[in-house]
Amino acid sequence: MEGWEYLKFDDPKQDKITANSSELKSKLLLFINKKGNSASAEIQSIEQAVEKFGHKPDDTLIFLYSTNSANAQLAAETIQEYFNSKKYETQKIVVQSINSEDEFDKGLADLLDKVASKMIEWKNRGSDIYVNVTTGFKAESIFLALSAFMIGGKVYYRYETFNDIILLPSPPIIPDQNIVNKLSQILNSSTYIISKSNRYNLSDEDIENFTKNGILKEKDKDAYEIREWVKKFIDFANKIKKETH
Repeated sequence: MEGWEYLKFDDPKQDKITANSSELKSKLLLFINKKGNSASAEIQSIEQAVEKFGHKPDDTLIFLYSTNSANAQLAAETIQEYFNSKKYETQKIVVQSINSEDEFDKGLADLLDKVASKMIEWKNRGSDIYVNVTTGFKAESIFLALSAFMIGGKVYYRYETFNDIILLPSPPIIPDQNIVNKLSQILNSSTYIISKSNRYNLSDEDIENFTKNGILKEKDKDAYEIREWVKKFIDFANKIKKETH
């Protein structure tokens, strides 16, 4: 099936992938083993990274995430099986697909909840965190890179033009604690709604800036609510704060 990797979430051909996933996965693995890691940008970038950074299968966990579309899960399962055959420990999770502006908040919140929170867990165990932003959707990759920078993780990218892995500069990124505190106050209340009668000490300028920056969204006239992904991000920021104090 040509172009299977580019199918949209609701494409009817996704059902064919689901019905034939085992056969397709076997064929993909044969193709990868025949062509080598250049058959997959994900595999190629990961293998180049572990070689460059001196990582071994017995001390490396490869954490994969995919959306819940059939073609994305087929790709992730194939990559997972490939690395399992190389004696790497792997984990795979599924996050919600983002197929529209309306789904963006939920998809990003799911990503922060299932992936970014894992970074803190592993960091607390003393593990080094490396995030591969070579592949995947750009918006999600940006947020994962920011999350990695916030906990002192490393982010790498494979440049196809000169076929090498580059560690991206890791600037210290610390959330504005004043903003985190203001939003935490709202999230700790019984309602997330900001209205004329309940402004949670937010100024007009706060509300205007938070709305422009995508932190708040207008619910009704003169009423706003914190966007779904921001709730998860504030939880992530508060966890980092606890672990560093």
